[in-house]
Amino acid sequence: MTSQKATPVTIQVNGLNMSGAELTLSYDPRSIVISQVSDGGLLSKDGQLLAVVQVIDPDTGKAHISIERPPNASPITGSGNLLTLIAGTPLSYSMLSIVLAFASCSPIGVGFAFMPARAASRLDPLAALARH
Repeated sequence: MTSQKATPVTIQVNGLNMSGAELTLSYDPRSIVISQVSDGGLLSKDGQLLAVVQVIDPDTGKAHISIERPPNASPITGSGNLLTLIAGTPLSYSMLSIVLAFASCSPIGVGFAFMPARAASRLDPLAALARH
């Protein structure tokens, strides 16, 4: 996974007479963020609408996912993508980068905004208007 870019991750299965699945995924929340869970296509290949229930806890790094076909739908046999997760890396800034950004931007703001405004405020208004 590249940094800060959402990446699809597929979960593939091979099974007989599948009507649904329940998964619990554990991951390191400092390294990965799961932003979305969707049907992978295997259980809905005959056009049935699925119920996908997800509980993602980004603090503990646990994702509980349940995917089910309707009760009256016949089971599916085969292999393919059960789920697709959209995952990425968490965005984090260190305190050092925040301090350095503030320290480098503050003098620029003072130099290009405050100083010319201060110089303009010391001019006689009529003389300044007459020059421009």
